[in-house]
Amino acid sequence: MSYSGVDPVNGVAKTLGGVTVTFDGQAAPLFYVSGGQIDAQLPYETGGHTATNIVITYNNNSSAPVNVPVVAAKPGITGYNGQALILNAVTGAIVDAEHPISRGGYVTLYGTGCGVVSPSVATGMGALALPLSWASKPQAKIAGETPDQAYIGGGPVSTVSIAIQ
Repeated sequence: MSYSGVDPVNGVAKTLGGVTVTFDGQAAPLFYVSGGQIDAQLPYETGGHTATNIVITYNNNSSAPVNVPVVAAKPGITGYNGQALILNAVTGAIVDAEHPISRGGYVTLYGTGCGVVSPSVATGMGALALPLSWASKPQAKIAGETPDQAYIGGGPVSTVSIAIQ
């Protein structure tokens, strides 16, 4: 069984299907939980740390803490079937060889690891909070070129919208 945790009023759930993930004791927002995968957001409060202890709890049984390094930012693009997930920003359809985007159109890329956003938002609120939060010093490149960028920042995961010219 799988669970999804985005709530438009309260933000992202911190317990799904009996699972909780903590970073240095703070419960993390959970986007998705299944038998083989847990998608969690590293809480903003770990900013400035060089490491954090992760504990996974399922039905009141906790793992041993695992210590992992923390960096200020490590941007990446979310994938789907082994390729970058690129959506038509107007229709929401996946952009691929069979469904291309026209020159001058807008695409949305979903990424992770953009780091601190401004204005800051509560952990788990992301795009649910207004005004929208922007990543610090954002820049995205496609094939080495820097296209016009409409928005890079806050979402339950970092959201990168790029205008293709």
